[in-house]
Amino acid sequence: LVNEQWAALETGMTSSSPRVNDLAIFDGDLYVAGQFSQVSGQAAANLIGWDLANGEWLPSPPGTNGEINTLLVADDGQNPGNDQLYVGGSFTSDGPTSASYLAALQNNSWSALNQPQPITGVIQDLAFYDNRVFVVGENQALVSYTPASGNWSSSLGFKGAALIASSTGLYLSGQQDVGAAVT
Repeated sequence: LVNEQWAALETGMTSSSPRVNDLAIFDGDLYVAGQFSQVSGQAAANLIGWDLANGEWLPSPPGTNGEINTLLVADDGQNPGNDQLYVGGSFTSDGPTSASYLAALQNNSWSALNQPQPITGVIQDLAFYDNRVFVVGENQALVSYTPASGNWSSSLGFKGAALIASSTGLYLSGQQDVGAAVT
């Protein structure tokens, strides 16, 4: 929405069944994630950025081999103010890196996060709370990753489809039709 008018970002996305699942502002640009293979004739494997200052698509980072469901911009835990773009979905690699369902992008390079990950299924949502990245999916129990140490929590129970963090806690909804807070 620009000046109370909807504006298209150039031409459409292509794939056998293209869709956009999430958007995030990262490094001052708009990142678009989902299931697509091209954007405006440019190869873009499920992730691409839109240069907000110049109004054009950025060169696509190395993409994933499966759909991206969710994006999260959060601190890398090493250098204050140095964010990473965390992506979750149904992929098993991102460019040349082997990464099951979850990875982080920084400076156009992928990181699979520290292994072993307790990730056992497709990621539906990510949230940042209490200096941790929380990960959940319909078949993936809630776990957290601490970027500063590179450590993973054991399962925190609950499977779900949506997470949201606030100053009062982390909230989860999903297939069990219950809400829970991690404080």
